[in-house]
Amino acid sequence: MWGRENAYRWKLGSASKLLAAIATETTLETGFDELTALVQFLTRSGLLRADQPAAAQALLAESAAMKLSWLRWLLHHYLFVRIPIVRPDAFLTATLYAVRRLVQSGVISLIILLGGVGVLLALRQWDAFLYTFHHFFSPEGMLAFAIALSLVKVAHELGHAYTAKYFGCRIPTMGIALLVMCPVLYTDVSDS
Repeated sequence: MWGRENAYRWKLGSASKLLAAIATETTLETGFDELTALVQFLTRSGLLRADQPAAAQALLAESAAMKLSWLRWLLHHYLFVRIPIVRPDAFLTATLYAVRRLVQSGVISLIILLGGVGVLLALRQWDAFLYTFHHFFSPEGMLAFAIALSLVKVAHELGHAYTAKYFGCRIPTMGIALLVMCPVLYTDVSDS
């Protein structure tokens, strides 16, 4: 594995010194062709620092070529448009300790137990349980269903955000995304 302790080899300055150091200090068997292929891959992937003027100019030219006009951007992105609403990173950092308590084994066991009791109680009065579904087709029932669905979706997105925050990621925005012009909530976890 190429670790931080091995990164000094890049500073040796020449391919022959680098290959000699790899041959004497590791069990890897590599040659000039493999090293050249690695450097070309790193260059194509934008993983090397552009400290030469020509390399910096090439990166600027590539960036300019990738910019789209607003019409082409809309054509390419009409399927998924993000509208950021909140910047939750500070809130998530401040409340992560409390949320972590909800995922302890005792709390999860209690939730599973309560879910099982709920299913058993519903099975005991199955006819009455099925009769309650008629309520969902009334205006009040549809409103209650919409509110419950919205709360569950917010909890779902917060689950994404807290999980990413737990693993050290930054959560820059949360908001509404238009997915083929249908609004859905989203959490920007691109840092993960």
